[in-house]
Amino acid sequence: MANECNANFILVKGPQLLAMWFGESEANVRDIFDKARQVAPYVLFFDELDAIGKIKRKVIKRISFFSEIS
Repeated sequence: MANECNANFILVKGPQLLAMWFGESEANVRDIFDKARQVAPYVLFFDELDAIGKIKRKVIKRISFFSEIS
């Protein structure tokens, strides 16, 4: 599709968006869109978004586990 539109194709894997520190995930998303704007026109393809939900659930479980121990 990107090829037919003469656009750049940018693949973004869900886990690469995540970061451990507060605000870094949001900064990663901003960086992706900033880089994409530099090579406009573009097609962004977000892959493995389901992995983000699985990772967040694991983190929430760990946090609740550690808070129960404390």
